[in-house]
Amino acid sequence: MVTKPPSRNTLVSIVLPTLNCVDIIGDCLASLKAQTYPNIEIIGVDAESTDGTAQVMAESTALYCFHIESFMSWGTPYQVVWGASKAKGKYLYFVDSDMVLVPKAIETYVVQMEVSGANALIVPEISFGQGFWAKCKVIERSAYLLGDSTIEAPRFMQKTMWDEVGGYNPEMGGLLDWDFHKRIRGLGKQIIRGSTPVYHNEGHLTLRKLVKKKYTYGKTAGVYLQKHWKNKDVASSQFNLFRPVYFRNWRTYVKDPLHTAGFIVMKLVEGTAFSAGLLRNRLRRRQR
Repeated sequence: MVTKPPSRNTLVSIVLPTLNCVDIIGDCLASLKAQTYPNIEIIGVDAESTDGTAQVMAESTALYCFHIESFMSWGTPYQVVWGASKAKGKYLYFVDSDMVLVPKAIETYVVQMEVSGANALIVPEISFGQGFWAKCKVIERSAYLLGDSTIEAPRFMQKTMWDEVGGYNPEMGGLLDWDFHKRIRGLGKQIIRGSTPVYHNEGHLTLRKLVKKKYTYGKTAGVYLQKHWKNKDVASSQFNLFRPVYFRNWRTYVKDPLHTAGFIVMKLVEGTAFSAGLLRNRLRRRQR
């Protein structure tokens, strides 16, 4: 147990992957600049954006202690792994370009980690956005504030633990954080839950965007399923469209029946898109 206040000199390395997000990256950067915690390095890894994202980040270098690198468009998992390899901090924090942090977020996480002696921390998310489907996503994610260990994964962690576990496996695609979480748990690492949420900008969300995202996840899910399918969490919870935590959140849904109905439709569409991507990948493998 820590007997003295955590040091504010402990370096936190933020890894920020970007790709064509010029319309939202400014809000993310502003929230990082406004952090009350003073000792932060930001490792920006841009996947050769064509909309001016890299330029906006470059202009912020002096203000944000940035280290910016251009990275070939192999996908976000590779950007994150590369960025983590350059980190010098005691702690790693993976931030997406569509996230906005409250000013005391990082300071709170550092205090929680050092007081508890934990190895990793799950950062709760609160969604916001424009349009009907964004509001349906907001109502879905409101359930996760109650906690769901089967699908949530830590974003804030000790760099030594990251190295010990071997970091993310990019071959897991969109499910790489689930795979990482299972490896952490398998080694008996202590994972706590952050007391301060991050705000997730869904933007102007459409069903088309959701279908594209889940279809892509499905195409890369085969490796994850092959590795973890025997695990009961995977079989019973992670791929359950209507998870138990949703039913625990029933009061929120009763208050907004319109967007709750949209949420149900959205989950069915997402599940269909994911399954289609998974099936397409399997058929292609059989044809080889």
